[in-house]
Amino acid sequence: MTNGLIKMLIKGGGDQQSSSDNGSVWSHLIGPTLIALGQPINALKPIGMLGSKPGSSLASYTLRKVVPGTLKGTFGEEAGGVLAEVASTNGLGAALGRFVPWVGWAWTYTDVTWTIFNKTLDSAPNAQARQDLLNGYNFSL
Repeated sequence: MTNGLIKMLIKGGGDQQSSSDNGSVWSHLIGPTLIALGQPINALKPIGMLGSKPGSSLASYTLRKVVPGTLKGTFGEEAGGVLAEVASTNGLGAALGRFVPWVGWAWTYTDVTWTIFNKTLDSAPNAQARQDLLNGYNFSL
């Protein structure tokens, strides 16, 4: 699959639409949206219970309602206990909600990396120049 992708990138370029755009700007908003959904809002949990901080993210609030259950009940006492300690909660939905911003940052990093890679290839004036760039990235056909 990688060879097919690289061959497609080499054939494209010039004044054609960038291969990183895929015809939509919306795909670039997924990562920042996930990051925003993971930010705490005090109105969702105005008072912290049992030493917890006030505020909950929209992702955590929604996933708590949609995904019932506990980590210990889902993954067993031992594995669920370790996961609950890492996530600082035993609620399955709340734990998933706490990882939403991390997924958003990973998505954003990957999106920016591929966009830069594709824009660099698109800026090459011909197929030989694109091949030279790929060789610099240690890709081969």
